[in-house]
Amino acid sequence: QRAEILAKILVNYIPDIVGTQEMDVNFHEPLRKYFKIIKETYGIEYSMTETVYNGASQQSPIIYRSDKFKLDYQNFSPMSFSPEPNENEYSIGISSAKFTSIEDPSLEVALVSAHWHWEKEGVSEIPKQYYDAKEMAETVEYLRSTYPNAHVFCTGDFNSHRFERKYLNQLIEDIDGAIA
Repeated sequence: QRAEILAKILVNYIPDIVGTQEMDVNFHEPLRKYFKIIKETYGIEYSMTETVYNGASQQSPIIYRSDKFKLDYQNFSPMSFSPEPNENEYSIGISSAKFTSIEDPSLEVALVSAHWHWEKEGVSEIPKQYYDAKEMAETVEYLRSTYPNAHVFCTGDFNSHRFERKYLNQLIEDIDGAIA
């Protein structure tokens, strides 16, 4: 049902770029089928960044209007789960991509989309969200330095509420900007 809900959002709002988080790999193929139906029915073409790299599955792909934007760069680190279910250890799933408008090549946009760690309070002395914020800030800085004309946006499920937004606020400060 979630693939269908996302397809309805694409049709109703016609967004140019969508960051996802925790998208189970079982949604990838149904979404591609919906992309085909949307193109055939409405003439709007959607694609998404690579969903498999070196055998790892991407769970935060970026969806974009491929009839409006050319994909210039993409990268991701996959999300993985601890083999021990009670450990609650997750690795960050972060996607980044840079796009250029087909109609106006001076319009460049980059997106960083992430799923931050979740862990029980007090599991580690320094929460993993600290490292997530640093990794995301480094990704933003990489995009800014590599593509200085691109507008860079961030989106994600920033699980820092357990720490009173401390690490989300740190990210905002580190990237000198606002979270979209």
